[in-house]
Amino acid sequence: MEKYRISGVQVDARGYCTDCTDDKAQYWSVYAQKENGQSQCVFDCRDKLSAHSAMTHLIAFDSLLRQVNSLTKQLEDSSKSYSQLLAENVQQYQLLKKIYNSKPGGVYFNKFEAEVKSVLSENVHTDSVERECMARGVDMFAAKQRDIAKEQEMARQFEFSRHCSISADESAEFAAELRAGNKEGDDV
Repeated sequence: MEKYRISGVQVDARGYCTDCTDDKAQYWSVYAQKENGQSQCVFDCRDKLSAHSAMTHLIAFDSLLRQVNSLTKQLEDSSKSYSQLLAENVQQYQLLKKIYNSKPGGVYFNKFEAEVKSVLSENVHTDSVERECMARGVDMFAAKQRDIAKEQEMARQFEFSRHCSISADESAEFAAELRAGNKEGDDV
């Protein structure tokens, strides 16, 4: 069953609207079917051509939304792999640091001490990757807060919407600071 449909609408003397045939229609409505099976009017148009145009745009928007959701899922999957790789890298780095700090000595360690010290002091790429991973999580939180803000605004809950918007903006700023290496996330 299609998600959208168009119907001619007529208004009776009492102001009640009912679906009707095209020859009796005073205007045309585009309806969207919800997941629960109920239909909701999303557009009222003066003529049938405008209603078809609106419906075509809604269908195109839904298609784009599905593509965005698919790409988002792919990004989340990539982020998960990236996070796992990062976690392994951090564990190896911490182990190397622990070994170096315990100063095991001996001929074998002395041979590699300078290299280990270099790896521990020049960890720029790992730090950058770690900050980016944390910033992505904060970005996801900010996006969720923006979604909630929009939902609350549509529900006319303006105060709650405002708080969510502020939270989203501050989260986006924090993500930018993490990427720049200027916040608490540096020492994780």
